Amino acid sequence: MPDLERLEDLEFYPEAIADFSELEDLITPWHLELAKERADKRFRSFIQAEVIKKGVKLSSFDREEALKKFRAWAYLDAYVDAALTRLGIKGNARRGYRRIAHEAVKILRRDSVREFIDLWTRFLYGLYTKWINLSDLDPDVIKIMLIIAAKVYYQIEFGKLKLPEPSKRELYPELEEVVRSHGRG
Repeated sequence: MPDLERLEDLEFYPEAIADFSELEDLITPWHLELAKERADKRFRSFIQAEVIKKGVKLSSFDREEALKKFRAWAYLDAYVDAALTRLGIKGNARRGYRRIAHEAVKILRRDSVREFIDLWTRFLYGLYTKWINLSDLDPDVIKIMLIIAAKVYYQIEFGKLKLPEPSKRELYPELEEVVRSHGRG
């Protein structure tokens, strides 16, 4: 069981962000598999809306990037939800803390920021200051959410938490219906 209160003592330094040891035991492999399934379901809905209904043509690369993006968000949500549950946060406050984590990752994903982990400190401190001034949420939990978001994103992008490579079958879910309708499935 990780000690999430220990994250309050951490600063937004690159060494602290790169160290994933505090979060390794936060969720089980089963939770990661569940997050992957949730992301795959959202991806199939995305394909249904964009490709089948609107007729948008997506290349294999675009599909793969979209699926990876859905999986990354699902993994982040799994870690954030586990931390919020462990901290005993309930109700609308959960939504506020999740929003903070999502905003942090959106900023860290920018091309101008992603490659330079030394810049992450400045952006995370800016977000921390912004959220303590704009919300009535607990500053310690805000800091924990920002650190978790940075750690999970860093591990997805550069470290241990690699997203599984999608298969062709996963990238083209609309073809399953065609195969089934022709009696080959």
